[in-house]
Amino acid sequence: MKGALYRAVFGNYDFRILGEPHLPYIDKILFTDSESIRIPDYRRILIHTDADGTIANRQLKILGHPALLDYDFSIYIDANIWITRDICHLTGDFLVSGCLHGAFRHAKKNVISGELKDCLSANKINLDDWRRFVRHNPEIDMEEPIFDNSIILRRRAWFFTDLPHAWLEKTIQIRRDQLSLPSLLRSHSISTHVQPFSQRDKRNPFFIVFPHRPSLRQSKKERLRKNLLYIFFLCKYYFRIVSQTVTKAKILAVKKYYG
Repeated sequence: MKGALYRAVFGNYDFRILGEPHLPYIDKILFTDSESIRIPDYRRILIHTDADGTIANRQLKILGHPALLDYDFSIYIDANIWITRDICHLTGDFLVSGCLHGAFRHAKKNVISGELKDCLSANKINLDDWRRFVRHNPEIDMEEPIFDNSIILRRRAWFFTDLPHAWLEKTIQIRRDQLSLPSLLRSHSISTHVQPFSQRDKRNPFFIVFPHRPSLRQSKKERLRKNLLYIFFLCKYYFRIVSQTVTKAKILAVKKYYG
């Protein structure tokens, strides 16, 4: 089966990805509005849009792109998540499951009510907006499970349902795609294959989640903190890559020695 891994990069929100392990069975696609942004091993597709970066990213994240219809499945991944090793068995588990939708366990909360509480505390959502949203969507179940949508796996058939457009519409209303998706999956009878770990788990061997690039609106202290975190995670990333390379070399040497 042919697969595509894609990212949507608009503006200057994230640090540039410097490199990733080659995935021979997956084509990598970068959607961006900038001719200066490139990621090694990614085919770049320029997107001309008048929407701001957040909205443009959200549209591609949720609706996909016609280029993805050439593939049997696709993987969306946020621009601040770097891949550190082959993810073939993760995609294999998803494809074997037969589900249209694949996701990762949420790192902190398991259900909508917990995520809503965190969003309200962090001022990521307005309580009046949420109440208005629930009035217009009475099917919302506060104890419904949620997923971390920074990585999404989908079969091609997903994009031929009306769920993507419904998801985008509800996400625009509430501005949190993790809160708007669960009830739609249930109402459209779409099953989800959930990986038993979070990509944000520091012990996971597949991904490293970098901080977002600091903005000029943030304090000098916060900008310094993010830049130092970036350097720390960059060192961690290359240490992991080098360690895997050395391990593979040792295994090959042993195999060669014993014939």
